[in-house]
Amino acid sequence: MAFKPSAAKKNKRKEEGALNMNSMMDMLTIMLLFLLMSFSTEGSLATKAEGLQPPKIVTKNKPKKSLVVAVSAGHVFFNKDPIAEIDKVLAQKNSFIIEELAVKLDEEASKALDLEAKFGIEFKRELIVYGDQQMPFNILLKVVVTCGRNQFSNLRLMGNQANMGEVM
Repeated sequence: MAFKPSAAKKNKRKEEGALNMNSMMDMLTIMLLFLLMSFSTEGSLATKAEGLQPPKIVTKNKPKKSLVVAVSAGHVFFNKDPIAEIDKVLAQKNSFIIEELAVKLDEEASKALDLEAKFGIEFKRELIVYGDQQMPFNILLKVVVTCGRNQFSNLRLMGNQANMGEVM
């Protein structure tokens, strides 16, 4: 003998499924926040001058943003501003100090020391030296000595990142 279907089953309407937009928006918001928190930018720290070919280097450290001293074939730059001509720097035989660079570094150091005294922002004494791969060593030596004597003792040399096989 067959059973009669119950009244509940007989009168049950068929409903189609619908998406719950609240749950989907919550999920997308969480994903967006996660991606924003894990996103890091690695932009250009120094603008490349025409004709400037930096040397290839092998490093695992990522560059930090700081002041830049760039040396091209014709000028010494401090934060994109030309401050000294290479011919004049090479003509100074008895001095390891580049006077124009020393003045700029002294100004920046005094600003940083004022910020440290007023607001507690640490003066890290960091500077990036960015030069051509054909730069003469005595120019690099003068830049390093000038920076060291003007309170910038933490220098980083910038170059194009390369594999160990490309450098050797």
